[in-house]
Amino acid sequence: MTAGSKLIDGRPALNAQRLAEHADVSRETISYWFAHADRLGFPERHREGRSVYVIVEDFDAWLEAWRSREDPARARPGCADRTGDPRELIGPAGAAEVLGIAVGTFNNYVSKSLDAWARGKDGLLPKPDEVEPRGKILKRRWRRETILNFHRPGRGRPKGIPQPFPSEARRKLDVVRSMLRDAVRMSGRAGVDPSTVSQALQVEPRVAARYLQSAAAEIIKEFADTNLALVSFDDIVAAMPGSTPASREWQANRTLRRPEAPAPVLRYQRMRYYRRQDIRIFLPETVGAVRASAEASSQRYPTPR
Repeated sequence: MTAGSKLIDGRPALNAQRLAEHADVSRETISYWFAHADRLGFPERHREGRSVYVIVEDFDAWLEAWRSREDPARARPGCADRTGDPRELIGPAGAAEVLGIAVGTFNNYVSKSLDAWARGKDGLLPKPDEVEPRGKILKRRWRRETILNFHRPGRGRPKGIPQPFPSEARRKLDVVRSMLRDAVRMSGRAGVDPSTVSQALQVEPRVAARYLQSAAAEIIKEFADTNLALVSFDDIVAAMPGSTPASREWQANRTLRRPEAPAPVLRYQRMRYYRRQDIRIFLPETVGAVRASAEASSQRYPTPR
């Protein structure tokens, strides 16, 4: 049997990590299922030391039933009802049903949109298509297509409606792309990090890091088939002399800390599994330069084994 699997009463079983891979879900989802096993009817778990195993056959049967059933308790807001005449006028109850939210939530959005509507703008909800005075009360109605084509507030857009990218954010992302292109073409002399992006965009460093992460993926792909194909820190580590991954990483870090070492074109941090991960992107010639420097100094600074 492979790691993370074993036989229980002659039947194959997997631990939590292998279950996550088997079901194509996150490890956190498996933990949630374990924590609420009684309520969800989750299959029997078998504890072996610090590991918990579940029989694959029982898990597959439960998972199929879990994914195929229609349980109102599992429904989430944001599932739009796209049926009906797009030109039909509907009131708050109908609009709330279209958006997949509660009527009380919709009425709360209405009250928070009144100031924007008075200025002739959309608020948390679009302006009503028809307003009919009834004494001291205004009866507001919207066309179904008006509600469907508007980005509702909350946890996302109605299902099936694409999320528009705000023009201001799109402009800032273009600025970051230009900064990265200039850094690559200037052979890394103008490195980019969250502090420089923060100053250029007048945003917080953590927001700048998100712009960097989005722009970096596009720039790396853009230069992938050119003589300026960018490399990551992992690529440099793989090229280092050494018998173990730890020794190669030690040599790469030691060499890159020297004053004369090539500077990264791009550097930022991102969160991965609740830990900060340092991302460094270099020009392609950095690999050879760092390896040569590491080999030249290997006599004076022996590699740890």
